[in-house]
Amino acid sequence: MALTSSITQPIFSSLFSSIIVNIDEVIRNYTLLTAGAAQYFTIQTRTAAGPFEWQGDVFCSESSTPRMILGNSSGAANSMWIDGQDIRLRDNAGATISSAGDKLLNNKFYTLSIKRLGTTVTIKNAITNEVLAAGTSSASYIFNRIGIRESSAFPFNGYLANVHFISGFDANPLYKIDETWANGSAVLVDSNGSANGTAVNIDADDSQPFTRNNDVSPNVLVNNDGSISLPIAGT
Repeated sequence: MALTSSITQPIFSSLFSSIIVNIDEVIRNYTLLTAGAAQYFTIQTRTAAGPFEWQGDVFCSESSTPRMILGNSSGAANSMWIDGQDIRLRDNAGATISSAGDKLLNNKFYTLSIKRLGTTVTIKNAITNEVLAAGTSSASYIFNRIGIRESSAFPFNGYLANVHFISGFDANPLYKIDETWANGSAVLVDSNGSANGTAVNIDADDSQPFTRNNDVSPNVLVNNDGSISLPIAGT
């Protein structure tokens, strides 16, 4: 997720002067996924057989039933989801790594990170570096859905953004998920290359601009008319 900041940029001139550029706002679209409408994204299959890194922004508005962040169209394996207020990750062999103790609260925006080094898998809040869950896995992780798994099971409810397969996969796409959707089905753009996907049951009405406000604690994302405010965990 883009961050607002103050940037000092030196200008090398005869006066050796400098200028302060203040960035007060970052405005971008976020797309609301509604479980009842079975809204999700298909992507080209991403496989990690060894060490890998993944990151994404997650805001879940309701998780009384499991809510899929990542999934696979072939079954319950290869999935990452929110269950109650815990985060769970399942590999291709069916082994599951889980948090404990309400690590992922509803109605808060998190930047989640997954890393595997050797067989050790760690899930963190990337903003605070807090470890949410850890375990071991030597099996592959294979994903081809964002926001759902097979048979449209356990669709996500809330906002997903900046879904980034950073390294260790057969390709390393970044899906910002900030496009303005059209015609009910549109291309999910890979901002890193050509591994595009498809938005399913999503149209332009599901996407709207938000402004990040860093002057409050926690920082918040606010839509244009102020009717929606998304607190960012760890800020």
